[in-house]
Amino acid sequence: MPNEATNQEQNFLIDLLRATYQNQEIYPILQHNLSKLNDNLALMLRKWVSDRFAKEPAIAINLARVIIKLSSIIQEFEQGNLASNLQIA
Repeated sequence: MPNEATNQEQNFLIDLLRATYQNQEIYPILQHNLSKLNDNLALMLRKWVSDRFAKEPAIAINLARVIIKLSSIIQEFEQGNLASNLQIA
């Protein structure tokens, strides 16, 4: 079961980044996944970004822009655990 939960969190992270990149409305996605907005997601995001930068340096600038945008959105998100939201951001 832990692998299934991890896969769901990774899928959520990818979906969130994709939605941010595509300028979709993020708040409904966050509201629907409050239980996934936790410190584990913050760690997963850091690792995913670090791996992606290392494997695909050509996309680093665009990916950084998406992450900055997502971080701003999560900082302003008032639901869930505010401390976790800040860790993710």
